[in-house]
Amino acid sequence: MKNDEIRAANRKALPKFLLLTLVGAMIGGVTGYCAARYGLDQLSGVLADAGAFFGTRIAPWLMVALAVVTPAVCIPMYRHAKALLASWDGEDEETSNAIDGKLSAVLWASSASLVLAFFLIAATYSVGFASFDSWESTVLIFIGIAAFLAILVESILIQQKCVDAAKQMSPEKKASIYDSQFQKKMVNDCDEAEKIMIGKCAFKAYSAVNRVCAIAAIVLAICALVFGIGFLPSLAVCIIWMVNLSVYCKAGSGIQYRILCKATVVVPGAQEEYVVVTLQRGWLGKAEILDIGDPLCLTNLDYEEGAVGTWQEAESPAMTEEATAAFNEATEGFVGVDYVPVALLSTQTVAGTNYRILCEATTVYPGAEMHYAVVNVYESLEGNANIISVTDEYVS
Repeated sequence: MKNDEIRAANRKALPKFLLLTLVGAMIGGVTGYCAARYGLDQLSGVLADAGAFFGTRIAPWLMVALAVVTPAVCIPMYRHAKALLASWDGEDEETSNAIDGKLSAVLWASSASLVLAFFLIAATYSVGFASFDSWESTVLIFIGIAAFLAILVESILIQQKCVDAAKQMSPEKKASIYDSQFQKKMVNDCDEAEKIMIGKCAFKAYSAVNRVCAIAAIVLAICALVFGIGFLPSLAVCIIWMVNLSVYCKAGSGIQYRILCKATVVVPGAQEEYVVVTLQRGWLGKAEILDIGDPLCLTNLDYEEGAVGTWQEAESPAMTEEATAAFNEATEGFVGVDYVPVALLSTQTVAGTNYRILCEATTVYPGAEMHYAVVNVYESLEGNANIISVTDEYVS
């Protein structure tokens, strides 16, 4: 985007931004004036009494109801998903989408129930140890605690069942929900299409949290002025806001590298293997390994050092200009499979040059998974290039 275009876009968006800022400032000013003029701060006492009544008398029973409703809603949807999974042939996309929809709904319902339970248990504790001053309120608190623990157990078990069902649909996903690295391992087991979808969902969640935190911070600042609620609620929202921004910026910064490595398991007699390691260098130069691919069985490729007319291992896996030009010409107009060169493995001098190239291969159809393949390209002395073979059996 050119500088003129950037300035034009800013000029177009600036008036709306200034208008929203002005409206927000006016609302805040009017609210503050009314609070001082008409004594709205007196409402704080009324709201405190109402909150105490809700927490000690209503919240525990709401948690009991939630403990009953959660399994009553989630279990039938889960059973329907399991029935669809049992009849699924592994290919029908309509059935697969229906299963995903049911499982997603169950996960959302159980997660929402758990979030609501945390709010209700906090409301139950809102009056502090004064709740234990009477026998009746003490009993209600313990009822609320028991209901909260029931919701916690229900949510964990329901989500475990949903994840197990998802792993049945996708056997390559092996992480346990009880593993502390579950989310990271689950993402690593996803294919490229799923990772793209996760990225889109993560950005939407990041944007939504930003908007909600901004609105909540403004509202709580006004409430601190009008109702005297203090700064702790605003502090909690701002901490969440800062964590959201920091994690997003950290994850999105830096450069990703994909490196073809020789790997040897540290045991006697272990054979050398090739793996593709994906890493990212982020803030302050810190590097982090994002993924280590499955071993590539390239050790069966025959090399004879110095022998004329035989394959010679490349001095560097980086694609040379000559290899890139030959590959681009050979794959021009190629249909059915999309090949992306990763590394130059070896060359062979004949009546021209053969290039053996490790590629990412993706069949051109929705949901296809990427795999690695070795593509042999021949370039004649006249500079004409074509694919002479594509081999997948080297790749485990």
